[in-house]
Amino acid sequence: MPFVDLHSKFGLNLDRWLLAQSGKQPYKQASRCHSFEKEWIECSHGIGQTGHGRSAGLNLKTFMNACTVRRHSSDSMKSENRKKNWRRRDP
Repeated sequence: MPFVDLHSKFGLNLDRWLLAQSGKQPYKQASRCHSFEKEWIECSHGIGQTGHGRSAGLNLKTFMNACTVRRHSSDSMKSENRKKNWRRRDP
């Protein structure tokens, strides 16, 4: 973590888009993924203990698996709903 924040001092916005959840929130409420993103950044940059590299990879893998499972289940539900709607149209 930098001691001097040159980005905000000079008004630069170069890499803030990478940290979408860490930006300023309009209603001062952190989003759901803020804590995960904070832990991921600390883990990937080696802040804290040195053995976090492996656990950060496992956390990311778990997060991605959960996202893909949710995506596949929503896709299958959409296809089932389409099939049901198609069957209802036929007399």
